[in-house]
Amino acid sequence: MTKLFSNLKILCEKRKLSIAALEKELGFSTASLAKWKDSSPRIDKVQKVAEYFDISIDYLVNGSLSEQYSLDESFANSLLQKTLSKKLLWSNIKDSNIEYIITQYQFGQDDKFDNPAPSRYEFQQAFYFKSENYYVISLLYAGYTKDDNPPYKNHYRICLLNDTTKEITINSPSNIEQKLYETIYSILYEEPKKQASNQFMTDFITQIL
Repeated sequence: MTKLFSNLKILCEKRKLSIAALEKELGFSTASLAKWKDSSPRIDKVQKVAEYFDISIDYLVNGSLSEQYSLDESFANSLLQKTLSKKLLWSNIKDSNIEYIITQYQFGQDDKFDNPAPSRYEFQQAFYFKSENYYVISLLYAGYTKDDNPPYKNHYRICLLNDTTKEITINSPSNIEQKLYETIYSILYEEPKKQASNQFMTDFITQIL
């Protein structure tokens, strides 16, 4: 097996994506990526895969992507950049039929808490978009404690929800999750208000003044 194909498999596993699903998403012919096991593909094909995963061609071909390699922060940063450029269209999870899965999910204890440990976690709000075989979710929840003042602390996470098994994978926390959540919120709720306000001012000036 070539190092390129080994890296490709790891990247797909981190995204909860099958090789066949990736072929379909990139417009490649069936089983074309499987041939990378034993042969060298065309550079334009490699470039397209590298762009999909937001990594360099050199890193895809020569990088050491062991099973311990974490795509979490890279994936989170990719989501943020594509959200800022409005290449991703997010929706409020309350408008979907998967909210119940998130609200019932029991989040593990967060290592950022000091004593006393959180007594419970409570789902607040989330946004999502649907990919080939999973949902990507930007999630806000609160960890409530007994003695802290204030008695809760907000937490931001990025989750992958498998559309078939309904299993949830949560990335390791970094400094990107909150920025992503706030960016999505701004695009969905604050920008329309700002546009409406600007339109009102334009109408007021042109029609009244």
